Amino acid sequence: MSGETHATAAAPARAGGQDGVDEAAELSAAAQARLAAGDRDGAIALWQRAFRALPGGFGYAPRRATAALAIADVQEAGYRETGDPARLHAAIAALDAYLGGLDPTDDENRAGVEGRRAELWAMYRSASAPEGPRPAPKIEPVRRGFDRKAGLAAAGLGSGAVVAGVVALAGGLTGLAVDEDLKSVTARPCEGDDPLDPCGSDSAREQQKTELVAEGLRANRMALVGGILAGTLLAASVAALLAGAIRGRARVQARAGQLVVRF
Repeated sequence: MSGETHATAAAPARAGGQDGVDEAAELSAAAQARLAAGDRDGAIALWQRAFRALPGGFGYAPRRATAALAIADVQEAGYRETGDPARLHAAIAALDAYLGGLDPTDDENRAGVEGRRAELWAMYRSASAPEGPRPAPKIEPVRRGFDRKAGLAAAGLGSGAVVAGVVALAGGLTGLAVDEDLKSVTARPCEGDDPLDPCGSDSAREQQKTELVAEGLRANRMALVGGILAGTLLAASVAALLAGAIRGRARVQARAGQLVVRF
């Protein structure tokens, strides 16, 4: 009885999916006819409807890719005719809608669409700056003092290095104290019940040793991490000081007409 119920419940889902495929096929054929008649925007609207009509399951990914790529191709053709970068933006948006609904494991269908998107993105970036490279600005050096931002950065990094150094020192001191306690525990006579292995059977002594060894390892890690971090921050602080001294020698002013850019 349960198997019949499951089959009955699955039947509408399959029928609904097939209805979406049939509707998308009809809309796609109509879009082709519109495009052949010269109605580019009408064709795009029909392909968008076809894309939305298709189910989002794994098996329908190739059909959805066909619709998304058709929209992108027509939008690109529109850009080449009109020079409007918004056409390229709309083409990229259509491909993003497809990629956003794609199964994360579907590398086969993703690769082709991502490659097409990269082509359109390069065209869009180029179209956004049609004037090409501008002439180099005039450079005018101006004397000034030490760079304030670099000094603040160096101070902050130096403070961090001090804190990390304190952490490393604390770890080192803790490790030394643990070593002394471990020596004291191991030097103490064993009181185990087993005459053949009095130390191994001394549970209290063995537990103390285990705890001290673990504490010593933690202290060593703290000292190591603190030391590495302190050295890294100190080196970064020195680099910031050098950068501030170099940048403080001159202020570069880029003059283009009446605009002055300082950096």
